[in-house]
Amino acid sequence: MVKMRSLFTLFLFCSLFCSSLFLFSCSGSVKEIQSNDSSCKELVADLKSDEYEEIDKILSIEDYIKLETKENCFIGTISKLIVTDSEIIVIDKKIANSVYVFNKDGSFRTKISERGRGPQEYLVISDVFLINDDKEICITDFEHERIQVFDCYGKYLRTIKNTTWFRAMESLDSCTLIAFDECDFMKTGKSFVAIDYSNNIKYSFGNNIYSSIMTFGRYQNLYKFYDGVYGTVNFENTIYKFTSDSVYACYKISTIPQIINSSKFKDDKQFLDEENRMGLFNGELINTERFLMFRIHSNDYGDPLFVYDKYSEKITKVKLTLNNPINIFWNFPIACTKKGECYYAVSASKAINYKDFLYETYDDEQLLNKLYSSLSADSNPIICISSFICKDEK
Repeated sequence: MVKMRSLFTLFLFCSLFCSSLFLFSCSGSVKEIQSNDSSCKELVADLKSDEYEEIDKILSIEDYIKLETKENCFIGTISKLIVTDSEIIVIDKKIANSVYVFNKDGSFRTKISERGRGPQEYLVISDVFLINDDKEICITDFEHERIQVFDCYGKYLRTIKNTTWFRAMESLDSCTLIAFDECDFMKTGKSFVAIDYSNNIKYSFGNNIYSSIMTFGRYQNLYKFYDGVYGTVNFENTIYKFTSDSVYACYKISTIPQIINSSKFKDDKQFLDEENRMGLFNGELINTERFLMFRIHSNDYGDPLFVYDKYSEKITKVKLTLNNPINIFWNFPIACTKKGECYYAVSASKAINYKDFLYETYDDEQLLNKLYSSLSADSNPIICISSFICKDEK
């Protein structure tokens, strides 16, 4: 009995010691930090330029993935798309309030729709992100201030409690999350906070400009790309990369003529007046190993696209033309891979509406047959895959 007590005491001590090491490794002093701007690259986008490349010289349509439609799998709208090596994860926050997991061929795997107030449920999806080498799906639950964790087959795993509601979240490492704190719940006065899994702040960054009557926000403020997590602060035009202890300014978008690049807005009217007069970068961004693509919203210049080639350091203005009829479906990508595959969604009803037109004008009948086979107007959305065209290899 004494021996058993000794073993139990030793086990308890080791458990407490290991737990203290984990807590220590995941904690840090709360601090406001400044970005490291030493390697920031300025990208000058000339909105007025008449020189441009047509989009089918920049991106080629590679394939379609038809998301399987089943009785328990009807997607209302795609709020976010996450593409891994083996899955396509579709988040529908607005209509179904659910997360759908498909295999890469589009076959349906599972639906996470545990809506409710129970211990394994969520009420409202604020954001969805992956942790543990993309093996676990985290759903942020606004109502209960917690994160519900599931595996990629829909099985509930655990709950991360006491997490304040944030508009967007991503994982930086096994200890740290980065959150966009639009409503300043953490009372730091900053747009971004890096927190541990107990909601302790490790650092805060970027002035929060939103008042109670300022309702406009960026299209997106956090992006998970192949090499890490990026963010844009309010209506500033610098793209930052976040790590567990630092923030790096990577790209500063400068335009001719100048667009909004400030944090001075106090209400919607002031914002709209400035936007109509100047235009803005609204956070539409794709970052691959070689290419960076972004869009500028401008009433005067037709919302031009720009592509930055990191190898040649050339910035190209891109024009959406219909020389290739299939580009009638083109949208700004909502996910991408390291090698330059870009993913965007098209509704089945839109595809059906253009069926006759495409068969008359598009010369790749094999691709069209794949698209329209067993497709109806009430099918789930189609995921289009396009790839950046590398005119040379470095």
